[in-house]
Amino acid sequence: MRVLVAEPIAEAGIEMLRREAEVDFVTGLSKEQLLERIPEYDALITRSETKATADVLARGSRLKVVGRAGVGVDNIDVDAATERGIVVVNVPNANTIAAAEHALGMMLALARTIPQAHLSLKGGQWQRSKFVGIELRGKTLGIIGLGRIGFELAIRARAFGMRILAHDPYVSVKRAEQTGAELCDLRRLLSESDLVSIHAAKTSETSGMIREREIMLMKKGARLINCARGGLVDEEALYRALTSGHLAGAALDVFAEEPARQNPLFELPNVVVTPHLSGSTVEAQELNGTVVAEQVLRVLRGEMVPEAVNLPALPPEQVRAAKAYLPLAEALGRFLAQAFPVRLERARVELAGQVADAASVLLTNTALKGLLQGMLEEEINFINAPIIAAQRGLVITESRSSTPRGYLSLLKLAVEGVDGAAAISGTLGADGSIRFVEVGGFPVDFVPSRYQIVTRHQDKPGMIGQVGTLLGAKRVNIAGMQVGRRSLGGEAVMILQVDDPVDDETLAQIGAVDGILQARQVFLP
Repeated sequence: MRVLVAEPIAEAGIEMLRREAEVDFVTGLSKEQLLERIPEYDALITRSETKATADVLARGSRLKVVGRAGVGVDNIDVDAATERGIVVVNVPNANTIAAAEHALGMMLALARTIPQAHLSLKGGQWQRSKFVGIELRGKTLGIIGLGRIGFELAIRARAFGMRILAHDPYVSVKRAEQTGAELCDLRRLLSESDLVSIHAAKTSETSGMIREREIMLMKKGARLINCARGGLVDEEALYRALTSGHLAGAALDVFAEEPARQNPLFELPNVVVTPHLSGSTVEAQELNGTVVAEQVLRVLRGEMVPEAVNLPALPPEQVRAAKAYLPLAEALGRFLAQAFPVRLERARVELAGQVADAASVLLTNTALKGLLQGMLEEEINFINAPIIAAQRGLVITESRSSTPRGYLSLLKLAVEGVDGAAAISGTLGADGSIRFVEVGGFPVDFVPSRYQIVTRHQDKPGMIGQVGTLLGAKRVNIAGMQVGRRSLGGEAVMILQVDDPVDDETLAQIGAVDGILQARQVFLP
């Protein structure tokens, strides 16, 4: 077995590989050089610079695995690898402890004004009274995002005697309780916390999540820490809050534009900054190298790698049976997550009729992929979706039935959480098109489109007209509409298919219509 290590990884990882394979450690390869050499290798290991593009993978006639010694796989064409049966592995957990410790270190530096005192003393000043800090003991820490890093930070903060509040719509109460954290909404977290640390993934939903309004909800004298991603915090609003005295300080490891060599925040004496160092430790780098080496070797030995980013090993006939339903499964997950968000604790996938003979793991994992996509920063696919779900305390179940309730096949996704439950069902039309036949537990029948507005409302005269008039005034064209109800005068659901997305103001106006209980916008690929 031959392995090409195209970028530096820990020596311990290279030694692991050399015990079982012939290893060439060649860095700085141009694309042309990589294309020339790749046919000789069974495995390729990269970090972020080397691109495993579709043409590189096509030339890799012997390739069985591509390993990324890091978190993301943006430099690997995963779809092309999957088509060729090349397993893709990465190391999503290697920097978890490093990042959690860095956030804690930034919190301590901010609370005790350590960098400022350091510079003062180095400058020949002895100013003890100028740098009086605060203790973490007894303070309330608000953690936004209780994923791997937020989870580890919560455990460490508890050791300092801190009270922990956490906001994460995609983490179960049981998972939060393992850290001693109390789950709550964002408004309460911001208003009650002395220190707020952000550990959310950067998605379309979370980008700019801390703006002027959110900052003003924070306690006067509170402190903000962001070691997650730049762009989650409005830096101009943060600057104003720091200069006005509303916030006592901020500690930042990430910025909207990087490398950040110049930034107005750098000029403020109550700001602590580092150049995106949260995952940069000797231990994390070594773990990246050894874990990717171990996974690559397992693939080369022919062993199953549950952590693989892509391909499962399944009987071909089950894969063929599932293939047509995969877009439906993902659409169900995406639609449900946006239309009826709940704090997920349980998810159930039901296969009825002909689809019950398909590979349930593919359909379940693809539905989970749709459900989790956009919530998290990790690359979510039908291999790692159940692993990520399990890490967040989600209980996943499946069921099969030969009776599809009036359809040749029926696929259903149901979710439950402490704040509610929701379900969605779909089937395939005679032409293979996706059809939704249940949304939020209400009977419907429509082909989903790219843009939808979904409401829960009281079933009474005038609801459709009021919403239609409002959209017409905004020059938003309605392409289709479905209304579903279970009983006359009870609760109902309305799905409006529109040609273009609506802005937040319009969506808020729809939600404010008398009788509307909830209005959400849903985007599908």
